[in-house]
Amino acid sequence: SDSYIGPLPEDTEGFVDGDNDGFYFRGGDVTVSNTIIIDAKDDCIDSASSKDHPGGSLTIQDSLLEGCHHEGIALSGSSTTTPRTVAIVRTTIRDSQQAIEVGDTPGTHHATVTSSYIASNTVGLRYGDNYNLPVEGSIHVANTTFKGNTHDVINLVRKTS
Repeated sequence: SDSYIGPLPEDTEGFVDGDNDGFYFRGGDVTVSNTIIIDAKDDCIDSASSKDHPGGSLTIQDSLLEGCHHEGIALSGSSTTTPRTVAIVRTTIRDSQQAIEVGDTPGTHHATVTSSYIASNTVGLRYGDNYNLPVEGSIHVANTTFKGNTHDVINLVRKTS
């Protein structure tokens, strides 16, 4: 909390395929508050649970995520038995490829976005994964402004159970 992160790994024009996330969280209970993350060459925040690091909670509040190459917040995971909750509150996400991505998730994954500002992204909210994996988690958005995104919301689920 109360942090400034960026640019990562350095401020260059090109994409750097080295998983250069602002934060990379695997399971556990984490709060990011009053934080600025800019110009990561991958995701501002990458958060995934796995069989080795299941479930937990992630709260992102009162923060600015800007100019990240892929997702502002990437949410995916493969733990099917442990609940996982994500709360994004009073956070601005702008100038990224996807502001929020809910990818490969089990039905035990629940995310909420409240009182946030999502602007000038290619996609504001993407439900679905680039990798043709199952997406069964949920996301609820309330009192949030989408402005100037190429697409505010995209359902990219390619495979059903």
